[in-house]
Formats: sequence, structure tokens, C-alpha cells
Amino acid sequence: MGNKAEEYARIKYRLALIDIGFTLLLLVILQVSGLAVWLKSAFLGFSDNQGILTALYTTAIFLMYGVLNFTPDFYRSFVIEHRFGLSNQKFSSWLADHLKASA
Repeated sequence: MGNKAEEYARIKYRLALIDIGFTLLLLVILQVSGLAVWLKSAFLGFSDNQGILTALYTTAIFLMYGVLNFTPDFYRSFVIEHRFGLSNQKFSSWLADHLKASA
């Protein structure tokens, strides 16, 4: 039983490190690719209010992160949990919970 718990912890730790790297990579890509500047200029068409621009930009970043992180999150919180017998939740229920948590 101890080996299984250690393996689970090791996998979750590695996935957490990968998630940090993924997040940093996304931020670098936003800056290097010019996507951040493009988003800002696109949102300037809606408003020049700094608060509204910040809300739009933040929402867009969170949506992009959520879409790009869906597969790793599915693996981390659905596949691994089932593999170790820690969940018997159906995919549809998991997806509903995931969407609620993301909102």
C-alpha cells in the first residue's frame, strides 16, 4: 500500500511541476509572440476604460489557459484518480464539476 501512495504522490508532484512550467511557457509565448499586444489592441475597440480592458484581457487569458490546460487537467484529476481507485466519478459528472470550478 505504501508503494502505491508513494507512486501517487510522485506522479502528482511531477504533474504539478509540469503545470508550473506550462503556465510559465504560456506567459512567455504571450509576450514573445505579440499575442498580448494584439489582445490589448483588439480590446481597445470595445472600450478605453482601463478597468474594462483589464477585465477583458484577464478573461481572455484565463479562457486560453483553460482550453490549453484541459487535457493535462483531465489526466491529473480524472485519469490518475481513477487509476489509483480514488474516484468512481463518471466523465460527465467530472466535466460538469470541472466547468463549474473553471467558471
